[in-house]
Amino acid sequence: MQPFALTKIAIALSIRNSAELDEDSFNTDTDGLELNRQTITGEYDDLFKALIVNKNGSDLSEEEYFPKFSLQL
Repeated sequence: MQPFALTKIAIALSIRNSAELDEDSFNTDTDGLELNRQTITGEYDDLFKALIVNKNGSDLSEEEYFPKFSLQL
């Protein structure tokens, strides 16, 4: 499976999970593959953001939305 497809599945599973996310949920390393936002969300960027905002329970700035909540899920 392509990395961008795995990322979309990971985002969906994270949104589906009922556990709340906190800072400890975003422990990542920097030795892996980097994917840009367009590769991950494409034409469905607004949908991804709406789903993540709904899960988060409050609005997110662009800086909070992509790097913090999408890329690191």
